[in-house]
Order: sequence, then C-alpha cells, then structure tokens
Amino acid sequence: MTKEKSLAEKIKSYSTLALSILATTEAANAQVIYTDVNPDTTVQSNGTYGLDLNNDGVTDFNLVQFNGSGADGVAITPIQSNAFANSSVTIGPYTVPSPDTLNFGDTIDVNLNWQQIVPATSTSSGAASSTFILGLNFPQFTITGGNWFNAGEHYLGLKFKIGTVDYYGWARLELSEGATQFTLKDYAYYAESNKLILAGQQFSDAVTEINKSENQLLKLFVADNKLSIHILNNEIIGGKVEVLNTEGQIVSVSEISKNEFALDLKMLPSGLYFIRAGKNEKQQTNKILIHR
Repeated sequence: MTKEKSLAEKIKSYSTLALSILATTEAANAQVIYTDVNPDTTVQSNGTYGLDLNNDGVTDFNLVQFNGSGADGVAITPIQSNAFANSSVTIGPYTVPSPDTLNFGDTIDVNLNWQQIVPATSTSSGAASSTFILGLNFPQFTITGGNWFNAGEHYLGLKFKIGTVDYYGWARLELSEGATQFTLKDYAYYAESNKLILAGQQFSDAVTEINKSENQLLKLFVADNKLSIHILNNEIIGGKVEVLNTEGQIVSVSEISKNEFALDLKMLPSGLYFIRAGKNEKQQTNKILIHR
C-alpha cells in the first residue's frame, strides 16, 4: 500500500518539466492527503478492512464482508463518533442506514446527511443493532438491497475525528455482483479541520483530479492552475481541446497545434468539468475537478 502519495509523486512519470514546476508549490499545497491502495485490496469470506483515513495507526471505520446461512453482504461500522453520509433504505423487512453512493466530484461537507452509530429499526425481529449495510444478498428469502448493491464503483463520503475536531474524506470502492466481496481502491482526506473535500479529490491545487480515459490519445497533468497536455497520437494534431461544464456547455476551446501545451484554468469557477480532445473520429474525454 502506498501511503500519502504527494502530487509530485503522482505525476513524476509524466515529465521532468512537471517536477520542476511542482518543486516550488508542493509544500504550500500538501493539504489533501491521498492514499493509493496499490494493488487494490479485495476482501471476501467474512474479511475485515480497517480503514485508517489519516494513516495514524488508528482505525476510523471497519469495512466488512460477511457471509453465512445463505447470505452475503458488505457493511461499514464507524469507530467512536465517526460518521458516513447515508440514507435509510428498506431491505426485505428491515429499514437500515445505507451509505450513499457518491459520484466523482460530489461535495463532502457538513451539509450531507451524516450517520453515526444508532440502532437499526425493523418491522420484524432480528435486525442487527449496529449493521450499516452497503449491500445485502439473501436469495433464500429473496432479500436484496442497499445503495451499493450491484451499483458499480462509487465513493463513500466519510467524516472522522482527529482529537475532537471533524475532518472530511472519501474512499473509493466497488462491491462485486451479489455482494460476495468488495474492493477498496484509494482514499483521501482534507488535512484542515471542517474543510470540504470533493469525492475523488487527490490534490489541493485548483485542478484536483483527472479521470483516466481508456483510449489514451494524450496524457494530462496539473500544476499551478494549469492543465498540461502531452499528445501521444500525432493523428489528433490539428484537432481541438474543449473544456465543457456539467451542462455540456463549451467554456474553452484550443487548437492542438503541437505535442505539448498548457491550458490556463484559473478563470474557471470551482466544479466538475470535462476535457474533450481529438480530431474526427479519434476522441478522448477526461474529467477534472476545479476546487478553490
């Protein structure tokens, strides 16, 4: 497992130029503490993962895969007074809190519906008193559900304490079909008390994250409010790079005239954007977060 991966470490393989820019800015911007679970950790067969968001040796949340008596499920337990963003769901005869499936770029702050340890309620006997279900599969009684059940990869919104002060973070994971196992991929928190963090945010720079595309026509990295672009396929030279907001509106257009260039993003407000680049049928789209 890679601990507290810095911005410089994250992108050092991209270019020497990026490293020289970051050398002067890293110390001032090291506020989001990101941990890449490398390789991704998969837990099954009644296994437990103790999630320690700030890597101080103290578990903040227990993630558990449980099976037995024909049932499979994944649950989370906040340790002490930590909490997760949730909504109540009905699974068979039970009404239980189930962590929300946050998407890339969702805001994690005081305004979410935070759930601490409270007894679950049910319309029949047998509901566990501290079970917080991500997903449950009990085919014998045709009981399935939970916000994460067969929902794919999402982000957990997490609130935890360092001493007596609240901090916000996220963890990215995915449940397998039927909740027979879960895979934890990475997690992060903002190392400033009560400071909001965006789901998927890894860095404290204005551009905080780039979602990777499957067809790599170009590589992207960020530094000092600039998005640097390195073209991998010369067939897209002469095309264009467009920045779109979440409503699909194009807010910036640039021509791809050379193999390496940069876009200045400092005038764009905070939010989720899409970078669409290419020429004719060759296109690549990436997501970025801008957070100031």
